[in-house]
Amino acid sequence: MKAIIKAERKPGVAVADWEQPVSQEDPIIKIYAAAICGSDIHIYNWEGYDFMQVPVIMGHEACGTVVSKGISNFSPGQKVVIDPVITCGSCFYCRTGLENLCVNRKTLGINVNGLFAEYVSLPVRSIFSLPDNVGFHEGACIEPLGAALRAIENSRIKPGDTVAIVGPGPLGLLTLMLCKKSGVKSVIVIGTQADQYRLNVANKWGADYVLFAEDPKCESAVKGYTGGLGADTVFEWSGSPNGLHLACSLARPGGQVVSGAIYSKEVSIEMTKLVRAEITLSTSRSRTFSTWHRAINLLSNKVIDLSPVITHRFSVADAAKAFEMVASKKALKAIIEFN
Repeated sequence: MKAIIKAERKPGVAVADWEQPVSQEDPIIKIYAAAICGSDIHIYNWEGYDFMQVPVIMGHEACGTVVSKGISNFSPGQKVVIDPVITCGSCFYCRTGLENLCVNRKTLGINVNGLFAEYVSLPVRSIFSLPDNVGFHEGACIEPLGAALRAIENSRIKPGDTVAIVGPGPLGLLTLMLCKKSGVKSVIVIGTQADQYRLNVANKWGADYVLFAEDPKCESAVKGYTGGLGADTVFEWSGSPNGLHLACSLARPGGQVVSGAIYSKEVSIEMTKLVRAEITLSTSRSRTFSTWHRAINLLSNKVIDLSPVITHRFSVADAAKAFEMVASKKALKAIIEFN
């Protein structure tokens, strides 16, 4: 089969012939659509992932159909979405509903072979069935929708609040989409000048205010929008030290900063300022199983429409072009179409 792999410990990706999986225990899934994530771009650029072993099949956002027979309650032809975190099911966290913190977790496309392939074989607990009214391309984007939803689950946002989002990538924009559905008063989206395309999308999707992080008046503008207070909750998705520092400066006293980003560099925080303002700094990692079900329900019930997130589609042969498009921030979600 064809697979998109990280072949060498340097920038780039490759399309390679790979042995097709065979399993008598786990379902085999035929992949139809896979999405490129921000972490895939870090791997593509070979930034902060020196711990990975190569060669490895990349990718952890995908949707397909079951092709194997007689395994669990999944039947051939059933449409499924895949949880890229393989958990042990027996540790303290798995048994208390915090599967995302599993001490034995492995992440597809990073620790083990991933989903950028024509066929994959995975444990039953990593697979969720999809309703017929959810397409393959939208299904491939449920994983980041779940990550954004988990961040909101870890926040204290309430109807009538003001929310700021630092980092207008797909996760930031999905957070915007979810916040607008939750009854908040206003959402402020902040990005760099390199994010102009994505900030334009934020405007189109209903952001009440859009600001440049480089603008020295950024912080005062947020204060102006909030009666001099600051945002009730700030979501940090940029993954940069400057982004986290900015997020902490935008939260009002007694407010909250929620970060779900991965930082390739060590970040120092002026904790005394947070303590004196009693600002809560929270984090969020991937999703739990229950988050998956809620994300699927939001999509199947048409509460959330993921089609605007999908801006580009590519064949497997054009994988390198797909990565370049996302890395240049000229795309939101680029889908690679298999089969």
